[in-house]
Amino acid sequence: MGVSDGQTYTVFVAGQNLAELPAYLARFRVITTFNGAGFDLRFLRAAFPTLALPPLHIDLRGVTRKLGLTGGLKAIEQTLSLPRDPAVAHLSGFDAVLLWARYRRGDRTALELLIQYNTEDVVHLTTILETSYTALTRRATALFADPGAAPHGSDVCVR
Repeated sequence: MGVSDGQTYTVFVAGQNLAELPAYLARFRVITTFNGAGFDLRFLRAAFPTLALPPLHIDLRGVTRKLGLTGGLKAIEQTLSLPRDPAVAHLSGFDAVLLWARYRRGDRTALELLIQYNTEDVVHLTTILETSYTALTRRATALFADPGAAPHGSDVCVR
C-alpha cells in the first residue's frame, strides 16, 4: 500500500512494515482515495479491525463522476493528461494483483514494479484532488454569485 502526504510517498508492504500503517495514518485528518470506499478502506479494515481512520474521507471516484469525469482512475488520468511512466503505463489493477502474487512466490522485481505502479496511482490522486477542488470551487462560486441561476432553496443540508 502506498501513501502520500503531498510531499513524501511512503510504501507499506505486508511482511515488512504494514503493521506501521495505522500509526502513520493516525497523524492525518483527511484521507483521499479513488474508489477507496469500495476497495482500499475495506482492505484496511480487514487487515486492522481496530483501525481509526482519519475523520474525513474524500473518495475521488464520486467527486470526479460529479464533474463529468467517467471511467476508472487510468481513464481520468488520460482525460487530465497525467502521463504514467512507460514501464507501468500498460498495467491495470488486475496486473497489480498478479504482480503481488509473483512477489509472494519470490520475484523481487515484481514488487518493485508493483510499487512503481502504485506510486503513480497515489501521486496522481493529489493532482486529481486539486483539479476537482478547483472545478467544484468554480461551480460553487458561480452558483452563489448569481442567486437567480438556481431555484430558491437549492442549497440544502441533509442528515
